[in-house]
Amino acid sequence: GLAPLTSHSTMAASADDAAAGGSPASVAAAAPAAAASAAARSKGERLLLEAAAPQVVGELPEELRKQERLEFDTDRYDLRGTAASLLGRAVGIGSFAECEPKELERYRTDDAIFRSFGARQQLRKLVMEDAVFLGVYEQLVIEVVVPWLKARLVALLPNCGAVNFSYQYPPTMRVQPGPSEEFKRPHRDAEYGHQAGELNFWMPLTNYSEFTRATLWVESRPDVGDFQPLAIDYGSIAMFHGTLCRHHVPANASTFTRISLDFRIGVGDFFDPDWQLQGDFARATSESSTLVSTAGNRSLKPSRGYLR
Repeated sequence: GLAPLTSHSTMAASADDAAAGGSPASVAAAAPAAAASAAARSKGERLLLEAAAPQVVGELPEELRKQERLEFDTDRYDLRGTAASLLGRAVGIGSFAECEPKELERYRTDDAIFRSFGARQQLRKLVMEDAVFLGVYEQLVIEVVVPWLKARLVALLPNCGAVNFSYQYPPTMRVQPGPSEEFKRPHRDAEYGHQAGELNFWMPLTNYSEFTRATLWVESRPDVGDFQPLAIDYGSIAMFHGTLCRHHVPANASTFTRISLDFRIGVGDFFDPDWQLQGDFARATSESSTLVSTAGNRSLKPSRGYLR
């Protein structure tokens, strides 16, 4: 079975997005290296080929890596409303102008918030300081996402037992103004030090169908190139294996702003909480988050573990 993790480590969040059984040490994961093939495309992938592998029980089950979606109650988990309040209080990033009530699609800001690492760091700081927004986010993860993910894992591995799910904290908010020619290139998160034992969760806070028609595009399996849009609206969350599956964001041609939230979850002993891509490049292209298991009775931030 899978033993719960009780240690702490560092979990990197990509800075260029937009860019069973046995002991965890018994099997070294080869999957991250698979992302960086012999024809490595980036410095990050070359570093990955040279790095020591995460110590895990094996690869995530293939069925668990397939793209899926889940729904949540937008009244109970009002991330859209709390995001509007967060942005409404922000100084020097953008504004809702005369818009009342505050509609996220009508938030006006400069392309820098989508293009510039510094501007994104400023937005990240605002998210980190908003206890109400983060409280709603954690509720959603613990009450909806983790139970849903655990149920899928149990269906594949009935004897998995207690599993520690290590989730990103804080999540990453992304703001893409329109109309604009700014886009994000196809990439896989292994380039930025993410493990194959993580799953990506992506959700729009703005309305895709009626307003922006701008969204994340993801391939179904590594390197197949069959990119398809995540055509979902607020209230839905898409899950995909972004460590190895490439994804990209085309330009937002609409007159509205696209805002989304994404986070990653490390799954039990398929994820090594003590592993991290080393080197100056890894440090320069990641936003590090400390990872802690609730089983360890610690309260370190900004990332958390959840035992279920």
